[in-house]
Amino acid sequence: MKSNLRGHYLVIGLCCLLTWCLNVQAACQSLPNNLCSVLPYNQTVIPNYFKHSDQSVSEAEMDGYRPMIVNKCSPVIRQFLCSLYMSKCTLYDRAIPPCRPLCERARNDCKKFLSNNNFDLKWSEKFNCNNFPPIGIALCLNENLTVVQTVTQPTNPNTTASSPARACGDLQVKKTEYTFLNIPGCAKPCHRFYFNSSQIQLASSVIGVMAILAFSCTLFIIATFLIDSQGYEYPERSVIFLVFCYCIMSLTYIIGFMAQRNIACNPSTASTNSTIHQGSGKEGCTVLFLINYFFTIASSVWWVVFSLGWYLAAGKKWVEEGINAVSHYFHLTAWLIPAILTIVVLALGKIEGDVLSGICFVNTQSSFMYGFVIAPLTIFLLIGLGFSIATLISFYRIRREMLTDNRQCDGTAEFEKLLKKIGIFAFLYVVPGIIVVSCYLYESTNQASWTAYWRQQNCRQFSLSCPATSPPASTPNLAVFIVKYIALFSFGIASGYWIGLQRILTAWKSFCRRLTAKRGEGDQDSITVSQARKIVSH
Repeated sequence: MKSNLRGHYLVIGLCCLLTWCLNVQAACQSLPNNLCSVLPYNQTVIPNYFKHSDQSVSEAEMDGYRPMIVNKCSPVIRQFLCSLYMSKCTLYDRAIPPCRPLCERARNDCKKFLSNNNFDLKWSEKFNCNNFPPIGIALCLNENLTVVQTVTQPTNPNTTASSPARACGDLQVKKTEYTFLNIPGCAKPCHRFYFNSSQIQLASSVIGVMAILAFSCTLFIIATFLIDSQGYEYPERSVIFLVFCYCIMSLTYIIGFMAQRNIACNPSTASTNSTIHQGSGKEGCTVLFLINYFFTIASSVWWVVFSLGWYLAAGKKWVEEGINAVSHYFHLTAWLIPAILTIVVLALGKIEGDVLSGICFVNTQSSFMYGFVIAPLTIFLLIGLGFSIATLISFYRIRREMLTDNRQCDGTAEFEKLLKKIGIFAFLYVVPGIIVVSCYLYESTNQASWTAYWRQQNCRQFSLSCPATSPPASTPNLAVFIVKYIALFSFGIASGYWIGLQRILTAWKSFCRRLTAKRGEGDQDSITVSQARKIVSH
């Protein structure tokens, strides 16, 4: 009864979380029909300059200054007030304040109206023009509500237009490990790079919900193993370590989801917009990368160990004790290979934030993605698939011999059950694995064309050097990225298939009896290597 209640609470909690995720507001929202709706923009950024996170609050406060706008005390008073309360949505991830000259003109024009009006209005201290940046010092909005860039330093007459500082524009940073557009010291923008805010929010919500489901399922499997570890000998025990890797991986994505790109991106400043973090200089980003990448590779190696163990049992007729005797080699391989790859990537500093998942992973530059992600995942996936196919062939031959010789009729059903179990489990791992690798290939193959087209479309907005020729239109498909993460977490969600419902219930019933000091016996719905060997040996 308690188990059912916990299950219901979990489902209700996940549903509430999903509802919250889908209702999270993006940075930009539609501008309502109010005093600012006549201005040449239709989206406002939340929070505004005064940190209001609710448009109704901003609208109610601004409505107190309606007489100033209606009576047109200044030709720019509407622009000034709207830039504060209903800030224009721009490429930057924050509300851009009005320029000081705009404030000063509005204040000077409205002095006469404020001294003679019957509305008891005053120029609020919140509108102190000294609080707003002069033109050229920081980003601000002018009278036309256009973002005024910072003034660039005078350049050497001998400096060409292709120099890194001018080519990178507003994305120039003082960090040499950053590279973008093949320019050292250039950073990728965190917002509106390939995807807009609503697309990022949608993908983040899907990733967060899937990660929570995968973490819950894998954690429950691990807990089931801890309360009843008997009968989990190799090669079956390798499933537990495979599930453990997916559990830790899911946890990193949950952290990234909760951080909302604060880990993957660098915060914006008065003169620069938010950029995607690169390198190992940010502790939170580096730690998440170490954990996520290590267990991503480790899960692939444990898949090979699982397939190899069953091949030794079926193809080479190894007994359970023999496989257990070499299990330390399994651990050495499964933990050493990902450790080496992780150290190499960390030493090279090829770490980059991912705005969709909120964590940091291997740099998306194609050469590093191929070498440290696509290649190892593909190699381990194919090796494990090869061993699995060999295992199924060996089991099929044994089954055919059993049917031909009419041996062990009582054990044939159990043997066929084991054969089916291994086949389905391999299918549950291989199919999502192929999808994940295919999505990584799609991302790496098209990265250059996406960047070239994005640069051509946004070069003026970021003061980048525009390409001489227009590249063909090429934008990433968000659905592919979402499918990649769904496939990534699907095995973690379905991993409980190997243990089976009956075995899980038996383990927890036995655990509850031990807690209440009652002894009882429970049968286990598990076919181990020794049982399979007994069937084959007769």
